[in-house]
Amino acid sequence: MTTPPPSALSRRRLLHCSGLSLAALAAAPAGLERLVRTRRDELRVVILKGSPLERGRAHGEELRDAVRGAVERWKESLTPPGTQTRDEYVRRFVAETSFRKAIERHTPDLLDEVRGIAEGAGLPFETVYAMQLPDEEWWFSINARLAGSARPSTEKGDKCTVLAAPSDGKHPTLIGQNLDLPRWPADAMVLLRNQPEGGPESLAVTIAGLVGATGINAAGVAVCVNTLLQLDNSINGLPVAFVVRGVLAQDSLASASKFVERVPHASGQAYTIGAKDSAVCLEASAGKVVPLKSEATDGRFVHTNHPLANDDRGLIGRSMRESDKDNSHIRYTCASTRVAELPAEPTVRGLQSVLTSHDSDDHPICNHLEGERGGFTAASVVYELGAAPRLHVAGAPPCRGGYEGLGF
Repeated sequence: MTTPPPSALSRRRLLHCSGLSLAALAAAPAGLERLVRTRRDELRVVILKGSPLERGRAHGEELRDAVRGAVERWKESLTPPGTQTRDEYVRRFVAETSFRKAIERHTPDLLDEVRGIAEGAGLPFETVYAMQLPDEEWWFSINARLAGSARPSTEKGDKCTVLAAPSDGKHPTLIGQNLDLPRWPADAMVLLRNQPEGGPESLAVTIAGLVGATGINAAGVAVCVNTLLQLDNSINGLPVAFVVRGVLAQDSLASASKFVERVPHASGQAYTIGAKDSAVCLEASAGKVVPLKSEATDGRFVHTNHPLANDDRGLIGRSMRESDKDNSHIRYTCASTRVAELPAEPTVRGLQSVLTSHDSDDHPICNHLEGERGGFTAASVVYELGAAPRLHVAGAPPCRGGYEGLGF
């Protein structure tokens, strides 16, 4: 018997585990909303319905082992300054920041969702709440170290490559990214199909226990992100994961852009938002939000992990030593070259070819979990924003497993 290729084997396992086709999964009855339906490479899919608290509980209960494992590995990855234990440091981090006020004002439903995740997983709320803040903890810990040392920081925030090809009226808007993460989320990546009582359904690629990292909704709005550690941060702003989910609650490019422009930001981050008509990139910092102007005549653009438009640098950014030979700049050059070479009418497969590339041996766009390299491409997505919005998603690494398409 001929052995099917890896992608076919993955799909066969997917259908065997779920007992449903992907089309049937999209229309699963209410009684199945709390089942983990499938496993696709490193991604498990779970359907979440009902109130925010109910959706959170389903997330925590059905992914309990994955959530608890992710929380434990996240805590183990922390490097508390001084002699603090990790638990003491987490308590200090929560106590010395005021993100919750911004969450309560701008995305209040998500606090109930986090409470539900904690209840479902049998973990303290404060612990699960703190895990929603990986970008914020990153700059908080670096700031604490810089406050006690004049030594410049060499941490660049080298993760995530984002691509965008806005619609020109002939092809749908396409945006996509490699979600590059530290080592601790390995084996904990999931796909949440959120079906809220109000607002559009969404598909969010994320870590088990985290409300969202990148995603698309049924209204055809999608969001990709890049960490910009150089930009100024704020203990009073809205954290990145909550901005992502706030965008996925919008029904148009205009309303999604306005949401990013009006909320206070906790972390430096580039938000690439796509919809049927176009795509924009907004570089957000604690002080301002600046749109990126594409230099390409066709509107295509690329983003990695250094600011291109926003000059609102904080303590970390002022201490960094950057050059065109560092990780972010090399990935930016490689991705820009490949995107410029795509056909006049870009395709999903064309963006996938960029995201699975390895033009630089030391700083590849598709980053494998190998050797001593700190991070890896935990998932890869391309969002097709035509009349019927679709997500094309691959587990780690995307160059080996191929992409699976899901719609609404």
